[in-house]
Amino acid sequence: MFFTLIIPAFNADQIGKLLYSIVRQNESDLQVIICDDSESDGVYRVYNKYNVYLNLVYCKTDKHKTKCPGNTRYDGMKHISKDTKYVLFADDDFFEADALPKIKEFIIDNNYPEVVFSNIYETRDTKCNNMCDLYCKGQYPKVQTLSSLAWLHGNLYRYDFLYNNHIEFKEDLISHEDVYFNCSILAHLTGRGITYVTFDEPFYNWVRRDKSLSNIPVEGHTYIEKYLYQYIYSSTEPMFDGVKIYPDSYLYYRGQCMGTLVFSYFYYQFFIWSEGENILKENIGYIRDLVYRMMNVFNITKEDIINLVYTCPESYNDMKIDTLNMGYKFVETTSFRDFILKL
Repeated sequence: MFFTLIIPAFNADQIGKLLYSIVRQNESDLQVIICDDSESDGVYRVYNKYNVYLNLVYCKTDKHKTKCPGNTRYDGMKHISKDTKYVLFADDDFFEADALPKIKEFIIDNNYPEVVFSNIYETRDTKCNNMCDLYCKGQYPKVQTLSSLAWLHGNLYRYDFLYNNHIEFKEDLISHEDVYFNCSILAHLTGRGITYVTFDEPFYNWVRRDKSLSNIPVEGHTYIEKYLYQYIYSSTEPMFDGVKIYPDSYLYYRGQCMGTLVFSYFYYQFFIWSEGENILKENIGYIRDLVYRMMNVFNITKEDIINLVYTCPESYNDMKIDTLNMGYKFVETTSFRDFILKL
């Protein structure tokens, strides 16, 4: 089996368009695992409809009770065919027509790399009742092209690399489970001196939805404020683990944790700017814990952290611009230096 595609399915409406786009791949060397995490039988009915066209594996789970999407993917990975060469993941989105044969040729030409990252298309959520017709005509609205380095969408992972390095989803993460997975990938690649390859032609269409979980306030707070701890954990825990296994790559792991710290600082400035007195005060504790863990693991001081940031002003400004471009508007109420020294 060349490809195994894992789909966490939370309701039947989500996967029809996706499965239709998979049928149109004209790729027979493909296993599709539908991990049904719904509370009805709608997903199973869709599975039966497409089972005559695709090599489908159906598994039922009840992880919806935890509201942790990584748990569903974790269950799905248990059903991967052992002869699978590459694993990829998809949500309620869709593929470009005939994309997988092109990716397969690219992988073979590049001597079966451990990981293939790609760019993806961002498309708008269309309410058209005949989305399949739009798909056939190529008339769905593409907004922009995005890098999927931190996401799962559009990436392919060699199965023996995942299996041999025990890379899997961290259970019980409500958010940023994809960040944890990819940071684990990058930690092992860097530690072993392996470079991933990039497929430049977007073949996956990620559908932006205004009512997706990450765009809906949680208990009166933005998604990133409510789950800042899980962002910090997901992006740094693989690095702290990595430095234990591959100490020669110390500088890389330290740099990744520094990036998470700077983004967390910017996010916290956004919380102050947008929330005022309603800010979740426990988040400052999570940032403080990160700083002290970095000091312990990397044998550095607060002054070292500050100096590392201020000696790379271009990176600092780039991360600030990235934060603003994500919609987290803020004015710095305190400098990074003062912020760190007060922790």
